[in-house]
Amino acid sequence: MLQGFFRTILLCLGLFLFGYTFIVSGIIINLLQCCSLVIWPFHKNLYRRINCTLANQHWSQVVYLAEWFSGTDCIVYSDAALFDRHLGRESNLVILNHKHDIDWLLGWIVCQRYNVLGSSKVFAKNELRYVPFIGWSWVLLEMVFLKRDWTRDKPYLIKCLKILAEYPVHCWILLFCEGTRFTEEKKVKSNEIARQKGLPELKHHLLPRTKGFVVVMEAFKGKVPAIYDCTLGCSQEYAQPTLYNIVMGKKCLGHMLVRRIPINDISTASEEECAMECHKIYQYKDKAYEYFQKYQTFEGFDGGKYHGRKIPRTIKTLMIEIFWNIILCVPSFYYLGRLLINGPIWYSITLVVVIVLAILLIRAMIHVTDTKRGSKYGAVQNGEQKKQN
Repeated sequence: MLQGFFRTILLCLGLFLFGYTFIVSGIIINLLQCCSLVIWPFHKNLYRRINCTLANQHWSQVVYLAEWFSGTDCIVYSDAALFDRHLGRESNLVILNHKHDIDWLLGWIVCQRYNVLGSSKVFAKNELRYVPFIGWSWVLLEMVFLKRDWTRDKPYLIKCLKILAEYPVHCWILLFCEGTRFTEEKKVKSNEIARQKGLPELKHHLLPRTKGFVVVMEAFKGKVPAIYDCTLGCSQEYAQPTLYNIVMGKKCLGHMLVRRIPINDISTASEEECAMECHKIYQYKDKAYEYFQKYQTFEGFDGGKYHGRKIPRTIKTLMIEIFWNIILCVPSFYYLGRLLINGPIWYSITLVVVIVLAILLIRAMIHVTDTKRGSKYGAVQNGEQKKQN
């Protein structure tokens, strides 16, 4: 019982230190990113390199929370050619299934271990640009924010893709073709649409939205070498894959199958052919995830062509967290202690208010990743169908 009490105290202390350094360093990095805008008119690529480096200093703290605080890990399955010649050595489009609350975080863990975390990109819903610190950073990093209104999104998307295709550093560009996280309720609607279109029903994924995929393929062909078809499963032997469990110090274990598809192998002769290529990718994902559900591994899938590697965590994220703690926590707590000892009572009240606000802010950021907050699958498609009729 006493041991559990001390563990709780250490957990709370660790979370407080993380929350404080994450928020304050986020403010500092956002300000530095804003200051770097003066470089933009003269050297856009230098601006982009600087901002990728700054983003890595902030996002690595979230990876630290997963890797070192909770012990969360991710096993990567692929063939020898991808491990030895491609991972971390080229830009690519990542197509990931959207099934878990922390699929993005497990993806960040893999990105960090291949030194592309700061330059990773994502096609995100427009609301995420308002998430404190990370969302603001995404705006300055030229992330692609979509409003799910194709008439407005398409010209904006084409403009953004031209920039990403010629980015000065290797970047992994994440696209969730399903558009929202998987739930059983959404799967029913998805399969209704699949039957209407004469497509195979998927067991573990939603029918992909192909319009964006088609535009991305047309923009990236000849410029970005490959698609990384990534299928993520989480081990049932460990904690449920939620950000809340990560924050509570509970270990999650991810298994990620990575299949490299040269973009030149994707047919773009017509929109229909390109859309069918996207459907084939998700049909393959569905078979892979079905195999994982049965065996809790991707070893042996598709004739045994994929083998797992546990890429060891590096000390980089730990050193970044220690750096921010020394820079921010030591002087802050020193002066804070002096104020509390020598200052009036309202100093203590102010401190309590600040701590409560910080806790509420972190909880709000965790809430953004909740599966239940995903979009209503089928609403956009049905609306488009009604307009066309």
